[in-house]
Amino acid sequence: MTPKARIAVALLAVTLTIASSPLLWAQDASHKLSAMDEFQIQLPTDPQISPDGKKIVYVRRFADPMTDKRYSNLWIINADGTDHRPLTSGNRSDASPRWSPDGMRLAYLSDTDGKQQIYIRWMDTGQTARITNLEQAPDAINWSPDGKMLSFSALVSGKGPHLADLPAPPSGAKWADPPAAYNRLVYRFNGTGYLKPGYMQIFVVDSEGGAPRQVTNGNFPNGGNEFGPSRATWTPDGKYLIVPVNRHPESDHEYLDTEVYEFSVADGSLRALTNRKGPDNSPVVSPNGKLIA
Repeated sequence: MTPKARIAVALLAVTLTIASSPLLWAQDASHKLSAMDEFQIQLPTDPQISPDGKKIVYVRRFADPMTDKRYSNLWIINADGTDHRPLTSGNRSDASPRWSPDGMRLAYLSDTDGKQQIYIRWMDTGQTARITNLEQAPDAINWSPDGKMLSFSALVSGKGPHLADLPAPPSGAKWADPPAAYNRLVYRFNGTGYLKPGYMQIFVVDSEGGAPRQVTNGNFPNGGNEFGPSRATWTPDGKYLIVPVNRHPESDHEYLDTEVYEFSVADGSLRALTNRKGPDNSPVVSPNGKLIA
């Protein structure tokens, strides 16, 4: 059996194992599907294969009947289907696992300390460390080719339109929140509420921890928009980040009209690689760095 076939079998085994209980219920005529059955269903997503092809880490999503909330943990399994076990556990949201290029570390997002941040796990020892302490939640993480840095997207807060100057409340007074104005086409989502003003930008941070550095700038959704973040792709030499961005003046009205841009990691200078109508997304750089698919 080829390595790809073994990996496919392992992924299928994970899916069948997690889904086995609901399938058995469906075959049992005496059991009627109820709303509470949703808490028995667990969903495997985002499988990530280790660089040596021997292991798979994936996100396992579940719902807790005691809190009526959804959570996710990380699980690992060998490519041959053996040693299936959790890497994280508990009522928290662990997501976006990404192997380091050498396969020795795993970067992932977690809100285990209350707010989503970037964590690193050393796979040989199981030790973990939080490497960011950001005000806005990071997303769309990706390793640099040498494993020394991580790129990610995060919101850079801005200010909405200024309507009027309001008097300051007297000392000890409890006033209602000041009025807010919005000049963006999309300003609110069901289940989320009003969106924070600002734009998603691309950052880099040392994989050992430290202060993140903003790579992209400007009043453009360089790191994604309200509908999702953009994952930056590193060039093989680690000097540039390739990102799909909508920097058109009417980006709010044509949010799918993205172009592929090249951003310098050193100084943030940019160059458009495409210029055409319609979406250009999911860029992949060739191993020699000369082509982009």
